[in-house]
Amino acid sequence: MRDLKVGIFFDGQKADHSYTVLGLKNAFERSATISECFALTPQDEAAHAALQQALAEPLASFDGVVLETDFAALPGCGGMVFLLDDAVRLNQRDWRESELDQVGTLSRVLAADIRAWLFFRDIFRREIPLIPAPLPSYAGYAPHKEQRVALIVNDLSLGEYCHSGIVGAIRSVRPEIDIIEIVNGYRAPAQQSAWLNPRLVNAAAHIHIGHPPDTVSAGRLIDSMNMRAPCIVFDDTFSRRDLGVTVPWRLPNYINDVNIVRTSSLAAFSTAVRVVLQDPAWSRNLIRNAGREVEDFQAQFQNTFLTPLTGELTAWQQV
Repeated sequence: MRDLKVGIFFDGQKADHSYTVLGLKNAFERSATISECFALTPQDEAAHAALQQALAEPLASFDGVVLETDFAALPGCGGMVFLLDDAVRLNQRDWRESELDQVGTLSRVLAADIRAWLFFRDIFRREIPLIPAPLPSYAGYAPHKEQRVALIVNDLSLGEYCHSGIVGAIRSVRPEIDIIEIVNGYRAPAQQSAWLNPRLVNAAAHIHIGHPPDTVSAGRLIDSMNMRAPCIVFDDTFSRRDLGVTVPWRLPNYINDVNIVRTSSLAAFSTAVRVVLQDPAWSRNLIRNAGREVEDFQAQFQNTFLTPLTGELTAWQQV
């Protein structure tokens, strides 16, 4: 692979791409690629000047990754890689026909979120590659696990039904433990910035109420595993919202009692949370096994994203 100078173009005032940006930068660093991040607002004249300055270098040595469809209207951006990672905002936006026409002419568009993938695939009647969303790297980071549990509510109905029982079970083990909660519904997911909260990385355990989707930008089970936290999934139906969607990468193999603990009753959950919080050796074993799945997932992202970034569009379609 040739050396790349990569710019990540996004509008941080319009949408939250913080998790994706950090994941991309870490991926570029792991591939020995020089990464530069330009925070540009497409409507701002100063941003236009900064963009033109960035593009002044020979295009043979520059590749751009764009996280905002607004950039489609800017000269020089049409050949960049447009990575769609914010489907909720895309669905809620009042699109003008001219905007759709501009995005529709882009040659290199792909999605790191199944909702964005479905949105544009249906609008443009064209295949858009779906890739695994990037994971920020915590390599070499050894957090001190604090007396804290992260409670992530993916299934709102299930969360309402079992919330008091789950909190009670946690308190019965550690009465004074800090519990932070994130509401991460499929149709109303938490902001990407929520997953960069250092309190999550330092938590002694991550508890997911309801199984989170696998093909979204942030808030997946793999994101919790990546934070070196033992994970418990409470799901009385074992439902998978991504069932029926063929993805071009291998989904993590979540094996009960190997890299996560899955429970379907409050009695089983009480036992699981007691072991996770009181048996450090067992928790470390879960984290170690989960780390292997994280490494495999990271490798798949490197292979499915960085190779086509060199300009070989067909690589996305052949993975």
